Amino acid sequence: MDSNAPKAADWPDILEALHHLANTMTVRSHYAEGHPAIARADSAAALGFSRVLERMPELVVALIDNEFVIGERPMPDLRERLHVVADAMLRHEIECFVFQRGMQPGEASFLGRMLARPADAAGKVREQTQAGLTHVLLRFAELRHDQAGGRTGQHGRSFAPAIAELFASIVRAVATDQSIDKNAIVALAADVVDAVETRMFTLESRCYSGPDLDEAARHAANVAVTSAALALASDVPKDTAIDVAAAGMLHDVGHLLLPPEVRCIPEPLLAESARPLFKNHTFAGASTLLASGCPPLWVAAALEHHRGVDGNGYPTLESASAPHALVRMIALANYFDRRRTQLAGKPADEPEEALRRAAALEERYFGKGLVDTFLRALGAFPPGTTVMLSTREVGLVTHANASDPWRPQVRLLTGANAGKRIDLKELGAVEGRHYASIVRAVPPPLLRLEDVAPPAAVAPKRPAVELLEPTPPEMAVVVPAPRIVASEIPAAERARAELADMGGVLDALLTIRTDDLAPSMRPMSTSFVPSPPSARPAPPPATPSRATMSPAAMPKLVVAIHTLSLDHRAGFIVSLVDGRTTVEDIIDMSGQPSAEVLRVLEELFAQGALSVS
Repeated sequence: MDSNAPKAADWPDILEALHHLANTMTVRSHYAEGHPAIARADSAAALGFSRVLERMPELVVALIDNEFVIGERPMPDLRERLHVVADAMLRHEIECFVFQRGMQPGEASFLGRMLARPADAAGKVREQTQAGLTHVLLRFAELRHDQAGGRTGQHGRSFAPAIAELFASIVRAVATDQSIDKNAIVALAADVVDAVETRMFTLESRCYSGPDLDEAARHAANVAVTSAALALASDVPKDTAIDVAAAGMLHDVGHLLLPPEVRCIPEPLLAESARPLFKNHTFAGASTLLASGCPPLWVAAALEHHRGVDGNGYPTLESASAPHALVRMIALANYFDRRRTQLAGKPADEPEEALRRAAALEERYFGKGLVDTFLRALGAFPPGTTVMLSTREVGLVTHANASDPWRPQVRLLTGANAGKRIDLKELGAVEGRHYASIVRAVPPPLLRLEDVAPPAAVAPKRPAVELLEPTPPEMAVVVPAPRIVASEIPAAERARAELADMGGVLDALLTIRTDDLAPSMRPMSTSFVPSPPSARPAPPPATPSRATMSPAAMPKLVVAIHTLSLDHRAGFIVSLVDGRTTVEDIIDMSGQPSAEVLRVLEELFAQGALSVS
């Protein structure tokens, strides 16, 4: 595992730039705005960050457990030296700054002025700060306690675990004839929209792993994020975008209410005789949401995400009118994620192929112009996609470029430059040409079983789906597209009024006579108790890779392929373990006291996460 930490020569300039930022705040406590001392401090801060960002595309400064972490490297002694910055981050609940190349002098001045302000209960200071900055991103600290409205999403990580918990609560509510907790859904949807707005999310590359809540949650997470990105790219108000994210999260909730033989199983894997029962998930989901008094858009999305603008698809309604434009966004997000999901015996479409198929269906299914909106919002290779470059290097897409959807920003995973972030849109200063281009998307994981186990361990035959378990999601970014109003989307001032038109869908739902439906299509009783998700077998312990140095070399640490729960210090230490670096070198590179490093290593040994070769 390679570290993305700055190089040794960068650290003096980084610390100097951060001290200048602290100075811009300190001088404002001594002088009135406009004083020459403030102007000098702002100029020095801007110059410091420009010097740093000339050598790296971005600088990440986080405050974790009241300790600074810069570019993944814990800095235990920096808290006291930069107490002004740390206090401001705590005061305004800012967890992380991302300083990006192109930062302007005015942005350094504006940031210092806003951080010096007193705390406000409504969080307006940080919102105004982010609104006034282009090349500095703010990551807000999450509210973890229940009284904060159940905001359980995590920026930079998959929302699937939180959605799985939400789905479990919905199943319990349905089984006990209780109402669904709509506040928790809205709070989680707000987290999704915040993650898209602040460019701190990734779409998870998926393969179907079995009919359980985790599988349903991973699909729902991707659809919610994609739907939110489409809504924001279409210039709808933020509260409407939150409604869209919630509807995208719940569009397939009816799958949880189906019998076990079809529950949460993709349609291509079902026998033809089971598909009519599968299609009942639209009615089951819409009926459940309607009975709990959920907003019209949620109900409409659950009912109509398989219907096209031509009125075809399922379920068949008396009205042939097209689904609402916001529902069609969710339909496209659902379609794209399903096409990108690896199934047993059926490879996933590459992103380009999935979008080509969507474009072919656009006029009769999604509505004209929606695929273009997708490209502006997420690019042709959405964040989280693993890609092969023309240089034969493999990279992970981290940011979409709204102006060029085919040239995103990528973090290299292999080769001599592994860990380096490159913008495929930028031209080389000397050659005047692009560094590289994307050849194709490649399915994760990059890790091969023979890399971590002897050949005998690979001998037993297993289904391909078991060998393609998705890799953990990478912190990545979705670039908000330019605010362009699509022809299907109402203007901002009319968007909320348009949602009232969902009442027509509700009328259609209420007029469906269940006795006219085939027995397999009739809604199930709310007293139905779904069977618990099947337990997954624990992965076999992996054998550490063989040492590559001479026997006389120092002992080396090897990371087992293992799921760990690490704090930021332990995570950074593990990132230095590559099977070749010695323990002494790890202590030197960690930037932490030897006793602290040895304590963390001892804990990792006890967990079985590390071994010595």
